[in-house]
Amino acid sequence: MERGRASLFYALNNLSWFVCLAAFHAALLLEASRPSFALASVALGLSAVFFLFVGMILRPTLKRSIVYILAGSFISALSPWIVNAPPLLLASLYFLTGLVGTLFLSHSISNFLEYTSFEDRGIKSGFFLAFCSICIILVSVAFRWHLITALVLALYRLSSLVAVKAVEYAPLGAWSQEAVAHSQRGLFIFIICWLLFLVSDIFVRSSIPIYEPSGVFKQQHLLSVAVSAFSVVVGGTLMDRMGRKLPIILACSTLGILYTLLIFLPQSAVPAILVASEVPWGFLFVFYMLILPGDLLSGRARETVLCFFLSTYWIKLMLRFTELTVGWIGLSEIGPLTELLGSFLLFVSVPLLLISPETLPLRIVEKRKMTKYIEWAKRKAS
Repeated sequence: MERGRASLFYALNNLSWFVCLAAFHAALLLEASRPSFALASVALGLSAVFFLFVGMILRPTLKRSIVYILAGSFISALSPWIVNAPPLLLASLYFLTGLVGTLFLSHSISNFLEYTSFEDRGIKSGFFLAFCSICIILVSVAFRWHLITALVLALYRLSSLVAVKAVEYAPLGAWSQEAVAHSQRGLFIFIICWLLFLVSDIFVRSSIPIYEPSGVFKQQHLLSVAVSAFSVVVGGTLMDRMGRKLPIILACSTLGILYTLLIFLPQSAVPAILVASEVPWGFLFVFYMLILPGDLLSGRARETVLCFFLSTYWIKLMLRFTELTVGWIGLSEIGPLTELLGSFLLFVSVPLLLISPETLPLRIVEKRKMTKYIEWAKRKAS
């Protein structure tokens, strides 16, 4: 009975947050050039601050899950007409979407990470995000089907949990503090690097016009999501095989190089570079949203850190689509220097990542070093 309740609870969680997430992406695909998006971004920023505090004290229950499912379904039902919504209503809907979606994303991801271990967390996280990206593409193509797509994800989650619960199960995510190769102070360095990534992305994309025909904008968005779905799987696999740090350093350096190329290449190459930048961004996203909290934290601390990462990501996403907010902070007046400034911040984060400790347990790090040494000794002997 308890196993069935847990499976139903997690399925309802995934249903609720994905309905909200689908409505959010569908709204972004409609008319990003409306002035009311400035007000919506302000509301989303306020909601980010709000749910940072709420996420520390709330513990979702089944009753609260049902309430949030109804709220998410209401937002989904309104999304086909959200273009014609008054600015105040639009801002209110974004406030509710950001609040509900982030609370349940952090809670659901935290529970998902309990079903992973250090050895397979990367590849499982990659496939999880890829599955979500595919669902987002389906919703973006036919955004009236939010509830159906959310039900598919919920059934997927429900069936996987039932399969896991059918055998004797001990949470693979459990770990002792001594088993981790670095202290909690290492998390501070990673948070600084994450903020540098976000600020750099805002700087670079603020100088790129986004007011393209709606069809072109939608196609580019869908292609970016598809590339991200591929990159998160590759990135998660590499982080399981090579360790966490090296793929992140390579992703950061690649992103800095791509942003530097924006200065020298013609305007026609900008969409291709932006789509290509989704590959390193996929590496960063799967690391910061899933792998890093799973390696370093557990319980309520993990949910709080996930709330922080998700809230900053939503704010960055809204700033990208809002010309007025970019003008408020004066980025539109800098001109081509924004690409240089963004690349500079990315290259500054590389030394920070080099001095940051590896998030894998010490036993795994030592085992991999010993394996590499044995392979090197065999090659030298032969």
